Amino acid sequence: NANKDPLTILRAFEKYLVKNPSARLYMIYQEDDLINEINEIIDKNEILKNVVLLLGEVAHKELSYWYSAVDFYISGSHKEGSGYALLEAMKCGCIPVVTDIPSFRKITADSQYGFLFAPENLESLFLILQSLMHINREELSNSIICHFSKELSFQSISDRLFSLCEKLMQK
Repeated sequence: NANKDPLTILRAFEKYLVKNPSARLYMIYQEDDLINEINEIIDKNEILKNVVLLLGEVAHKELSYWYSAVDFYISGSHKEGSGYALLEAMKCGCIPVVTDIPSFRKITADSQYGFLFAPENLESLFLILQSLMHINREELSNSIICHFSKELSFQSISDRLFSLCEKLMQK
C-alpha cells in the first residue's frame, strides 16, 4: 500500500541494477493496492522483469525461511507502530535498509544495526544500496542477531520490565 511505498523501493532498485545487475528483489506484501502500478513498472522494464519477484502474501511460519535466505530487509514505510516484520527479519540476521522513522530508528539503535533513508527519497535509498557492496555482511548480520537478542527479543524486554517492576516495588 502507499504507506509501505513499494514504488520508491522499486525505482531505487531499478537504478541500483545498473551498478549491480546480479541483485534480486523479492517483494512480500499483504495488500495489493498498488499492484497494477508495480506490474506496469516491471512490465515496461526488461531488466526488472528478470530480477523482481512479486511473492505477495507469505504464511507467517515461512517468513523466517525468507529472512534467513536473503541479505537485506528493505522497507519504505512512512509510519509504523511497531515494526514486527523488521524485528523478525533482524532475528534472522537480515540487515535492515529502512526508512528513518521513529520506530525503525529505535529498533536499529539510530542506524548502528542497519541503514536509514528518508521516506520517499529514492536517491537516499539508492546511495545506501550502492554502499552495501562495500560492507562486511556476515559481520554486520552477526552483530544484528546479537543486538536483537540483547535488546529486542521478548526475553530481553520482559527481563528489563521485570527489573523495572522490582525497583518500583522496592520504593
